[in-house]
This record gives sequence, structure tokens and C-alpha cells, in this order.
Amino acid sequence: MPRQKGAAPGLTGQADSATAESPEDREQQIVEKAIKHFATHGFSGSTRELAKQIGVTQPLLYRSFPSKDALIDRV
Repeated sequence: MPRQKGAAPGLTGQADSATAESPEDREQQIVEKAIKHFATHGFSGSTRELAKQIGVTQPLLYRSFPSKDALIDRV
């Protein structure tokens, strides 16, 4: 299955054993993108918009971080 347009490698939520990211790697990539997102939009920035920018679904984002507060704590 092709990567979603604009999606970061390994963050499409699609299982591909050759390129699958570990949960720790995925979390680190999300945190790096979240830092930029919240620096631009503040902590009131939408996790839906963050997920869209990363190229994942919001449920995948919440699989790595159970809440927006948990993500902000890591940022």
C-alpha cells in the first residue's frame, strides 16, 4: 500500500514489516512534530491538525499518547 500523500515515513499507521517503526521511534517522531506544532499554534493547537500534519490519524496519535496532556508533558 503506498504511503499517504504528505505522510512522514513510518507514520502512516500501515503495517509494513520492512519499514515498520518501533513504538518508541514513532513516539519520538510525534514528539518532534508536536514541538514544532505547539511552538506555532500554542498548547491550544488541535491534535487533529497535528495528526494531519504528521500524516497519521488522530486515533493513531492517541495510541501513542493517551491524552493531549500526556503529549504536552513529553513536549
